[in-house]
Amino acid sequence: MTRQAAKDFEKVDGERNRTYEALLAKLPDAEGKEKLKQSQRAWLAFRDAEAAFAADQTRGGSMGLTDPLRNHGRTHSTADQTVKEQAHRVRPHHRLGVPRRIKIMKTFLLVTLACGVTYLCPCLRADEEIKYPSPDGRFALRITQPKDDEYHTTVELIEKDSGKVMVTLHSASDTELFDPSESVLVWSADSKSVAYGFQDSPPGVRVVSRGAVVCFWNGSGFDKGFLPENLPVPETKFPNKKGGYEKSYGGGVKPLRWSKSGDLELYSEDEVMLRGKTYTGVLQFTISFDAQHHASVKEIGKTKTEVSK
Repeated sequence: MTRQAAKDFEKVDGERNRTYEALLAKLPDAEGKEKLKQSQRAWLAFRDAEAAFAADQTRGGSMGLTDPLRNHGRTHSTADQTVKEQAHRVRPHHRLGVPRRIKIMKTFLLVTLACGVTYLCPCLRADEEIKYPSPDGRFALRITQPKDDEYHTTVELIEKDSGKVMVTLHSASDTELFDPSESVLVWSADSKSVAYGFQDSPPGVRVVSRGAVVCFWNGSGFDKGFLPENLPVPETKFPNKKGGYEKSYGGGVKPLRWSKSGDLELYSEDEVMLRGKTYTGVLQFTISFDAQHHASVKEIGKTKTEVSK
C-alpha cells in the first residue's frame, strides 16, 4: 500500500513538473519567471505541510497508515495544482477567459481525481475479502464490509482478474441483516454452476435462518436462479412425553456439493430447545434442474436427530 501511494505521487508530481517548466518557458521576462518560482516554492511548502497535518491525524490508529496518507494528500494537492498550471499555460491574452476545452479538462481531471481517491489510498476503503474461487480460477466470492457498518455488507460473485461484478448476491442497501462470515460458494466441477449459501440473521443472534441461491453460466455471465419454495424440513424426534416449553432456534438450508449429473445436494436443519436440551434435526436432499434451470426436489433422505445440552 505504501509503495503504491508513493508511486501514484511520483507520477502526478512528474506531470506537474513538466507543466511548470513549460509555463516557465512561456513567461516573457525575468521578473515574471521569478514570481512564478516564488509562488511555486510557497505552494510546495503548503502542500507538504497540509499532507503532514492530514497524516498526523492517524496517530494511534492503524499501523502503517501515516505514510500512505501523506503521499495521498500530496498526490491530491499536486494533481489539483497541475490543473491550475495547465489553465494558466494556455490562457488566452486580453483577458478573454479560459477556453471551454480547459474547463472540460479541469472538470475531467477533478472528477477523475475524486473517483480515484479510494484507489490512491486503499486504507480508506471498506474491508474486502475474496474467497471460494471457482475450480478454473476465474471467479470468486467478494465480501465488502463497510468499516462503519458491520451489518450492511455487499456480497458479489466476481471475475477475479478484472474485479468485474458478475452477480450481486447481497447488497448493502438490503434492509435484512445477515452474517457475512457464513457466506459460502459451492462450485460445480466445470465452474458453470454455483450455489451461494447465506445466513440471514446477524452475528451473535441465537435464532438463525439459512438460505441458498443458485447461479448458472450463460456464456457471458451468470443467471441467478432460485430453489423451490417448499423445501424439505426435518422431522425432529422428541421424547414421547415431551411436555415443557418448546423454543425454536430456526434453521434452513445449506448447499453441500454438485453431483456429476448436475444435481445439487443440500442439507436442511431445524433446531429446537426443550426442557434444557437442544434437539437438532438434519436431513439431506437433492435438487435437480431442467434445461431452463427450473428446480425441483429429486430425493429426500431420512431425518437424523441430534441431542445436546
